[in-house]
Amino acid sequence: AANNPDFMLRGLPSEPGIVYAADEGGTVLYYTADGGTERWYQRGSVPVGMADLSVESAQVIYIGDAASVNVYKSVNAGFVWGLPINSQLTGFNAVINMIICVGENNVVVGGNAGGVAYTSDGGTTWTNTMGVMNLFGPIQIAASGVAAGDYLFASEEGGNTVWRCELGPGNPFGEWKTMNFAAAVLTEVNTGLQYYNGVLYVLQTDAVGGGAVAAGTSYLTRSAAATIPGTHIGLYWGTTYAETGAGFLGIAATLTFNVSPTALKCFDGATGGVVLAAVDTASWTGMGVKYFDDNIIMGGPTLIAPSEGDRIEVIAPLVGGVAQVNFTWNRMSMATGYWLFIALDEAFTEMVVAPIAVGTAALPNVNDPVSSIQPVGGNFVLIPGKTYYWRVSVALPISSGFSETRSFVVQPTAASVPTISSPENGGTIVSTTPAFSWTPAAGANMYQFQLSDDPAFASTLMDEQLAGAGIVSTVALEKGKTYFWRVKVIDPVDGDWSTVANFMVAADAPAPAPPVVVEQVPAPVINIPEAPPATVVEIPPAPAPEQIAPAYIWAIIIIGAVLVIAVIVLIVRTRRQV
Repeated sequence: AANNPDFMLRGLPSEPGIVYAADEGGTVLYYTADGGTERWYQRGSVPVGMADLSVESAQVIYIGDAASVNVYKSVNAGFVWGLPINSQLTGFNAVINMIICVGENNVVVGGNAGGVAYTSDGGTTWTNTMGVMNLFGPIQIAASGVAAGDYLFASEEGGNTVWRCELGPGNPFGEWKTMNFAAAVLTEVNTGLQYYNGVLYVLQTDAVGGGAVAAGTSYLTRSAAATIPGTHIGLYWGTTYAETGAGFLGIAATLTFNVSPTALKCFDGATGGVVLAAVDTASWTGMGVKYFDDNIIMGGPTLIAPSEGDRIEVIAPLVGGVAQVNFTWNRMSMATGYWLFIALDEAFTEMVVAPIAVGTAALPNVNDPVSSIQPVGGNFVLIPGKTYYWRVSVALPISSGFSETRSFVVQPTAASVPTISSPENGGTIVSTTPAFSWTPAAGANMYQFQLSDDPAFASTLMDEQLAGAGIVSTVALEKGKTYFWRVKVIDPVDGDWSTVANFMVAADAPAPAPPVVVEQVPAPVINIPEAPPATVVEIPPAPAPEQIAPAYIWAIIIIGAVLVIAVIVLIVRTRRQV
């Protein structure tokens, strides 16, 4: 090709024989299926000048228009191209600067005016993200994916800032947040950005130089924690690594990695790490591909102690906490500095203390183990009975991946027994939904509270776990009845029950008798009417009684006498016959 073309080479890690080559800004595309060792095929049907191209599979590729925000797709290795699709990038005179595939149908584009857009359906529809990035410079892009919870990464080529955006349902305005990238040494600018095997790499070149730093010196910085939730802190970035080369006639030569649209590529290394490749454009050394074998990023130091599940028993008697913990691990190569992480969870989102810098420059031998004795106090507090997690990574001269994660438990002391406060033991209360309180136990994180109408607590009305030293009854208690309650510490250590306290809910007092009201009633006035005149009744005289004839009476007497004599004669005769 004429006019010193700037070739872009794109391929597939899974199929190293497939390579596409294109002249940046041109319309000619080349393809090989054998790594270029035997034959290249020319594709002359590219519809526009190419800002960048990306390969999804052996047959599916995408290009970005160097003069617009349109994206084109081919499903037959570049023979035929589909219609242009607007990527929705915005900005003054926006055009596409860079395009990448991060999975089947998942494509991200970066513009020349600060914008980033993505698609998850093979380019049919696009979503433009909104942010606070530089609106007047080309954007380098990388991504962990384009689903909810994935991250997009961006860096401006005219500066050394790095941002990230966590994708969510709404992609709210301003979702791009700075990643607290390492401060610039001089005037270096970003020339390459890659997210590979969980590591975010940033390549930079110093275009000015000054002091002991030659113009064109390149730097490599990386973060093994690019997708950790929350604010990305500066120490997650590895130490900046400057690279220069051997010069002509003893003059130090710099390695300048600044080809566009991106100067950095990553692939799997033979030792299990990551190999980073870039083109050196320094004129006095001649152009050539340089690589850096990052063979420690995927691993970390080997931990020694505490072992997994160890119980730390060193107790400071005066303060009731751990006095110190000795963390030890094997030195990794000739590392001179480490980060020690201690957290309450395995994801290290709840850090107990800020990561601790541990230096090893005084260790003369690579086999000397590293020992970091951490006194407990101030901001570094370990609670008896709690489980903690720890890990280590190399910080100097260049960062490594993390070691394994181990846990340890601070040996618990006997749990304090809470003291009953209210209601008082044996007292009588009025409320049917009383509040219960007790004296907080030292070091307690959680309590168990029980309320029952049975002194043996065979059944409970309430059985609650809570962090505070008080609770309000959630059941209405009966008036005139006696209840029992108790409480104990259950975290960090399961302790003994407090004294069982009882109380009575007062019964309602009998209603008072209503007052007697005596009303004075005036004596009734009785009006007796005057009696009418008496009625005169005339009674005729009774008739004279009828006189009985005397002869009739004598006849009766004579007959009676005859009968008596007859009876006597019969009695006398009867006795004689016997």
